Amino acid sequence: MTINLVDIKTASEEYLKTSVICTVGEVKPDVLKALSPNEGFTVDLRLKNTGGLRVINVIYYVKVSDAKLAKLVAPGISTWWAPARDAAVGGKPIPGGQEVAEMYLVNVDAARKSLEPGEEVSWTLRGKALKLGTFEIYFKVLGEVDVNYLFTENAPSKRATGGPVPIV
Repeated sequence: MTINLVDIKTASEEYLKTSVICTVGEVKPDVLKALSPNEGFTVDLRLKNTGGLRVINVIYYVKVSDAKLAKLVAPGISTWWAPARDAAVGGKPIPGGQEVAEMYLVNVDAARKSLEPGEEVSWTLRGKALKLGTFEIYFKVLGEVDVNYLFTENAPSKRATGGPVPIV
């Protein structure tokens, strides 16, 4: 079977787009049923790896569509948060409680930096409405298909048998 290496790269990118499903839940106001200016809210974010491959180096990206209308609140110390992708892989964390328009989220727990086949992850993120208007929350994931999971190392081949060889 002939495989072009570029096909593997394309298939990996397509896997992340089609098999790693991000969902943004309903924005829930802290008070009453309608969101008002200067009021906090929560939103549930869900992620599911619906395919059969492991995804590693997972970075979560969350953004509000209009930073004049709402902000996200950086969580505390249980995870590591950074304002830009470059910072997400080596920069300083956003202090817990700081209001931001967007953030890249990286979990400090090494086991949480990957997404196993069929695994589902969810958490609640806080935000704050600033003034009247309509906004959306965007959520996506950056990651890599685990090549070691994709390609088996040192896999045995089918055993060959020679003989019978008589000993006389």
